[in-house]
Amino acid sequence: MANRIAAPAKGYRIGTGHCHVGWGGKNQGMFAAMEEVLGVKINRLDGDPQLNGALGAALLAEEMLGNNISFEQ
Repeated sequence: MANRIAAPAKGYRIGTGHCHVGWGGKNQGMFAAMEEVLGVKINRLDGDPQLNGALGAALLAEEMLGNNISFEQ
């Protein structure tokens, strides 16, 4: 499973400061497997990894769309 998840990252030079968010962020075995496959240390964040991923996606969307986000109809 870790090989499949890490496959897209293998084509890039991986530096430091990485974290694992989303469903796999709750699985300690996945952390170890990803570190082994990628050959880097993966940081464990405080809080819920799934919520951290959702917040990161929201921040990225805001950055990409600017202040043009509206939830009003």
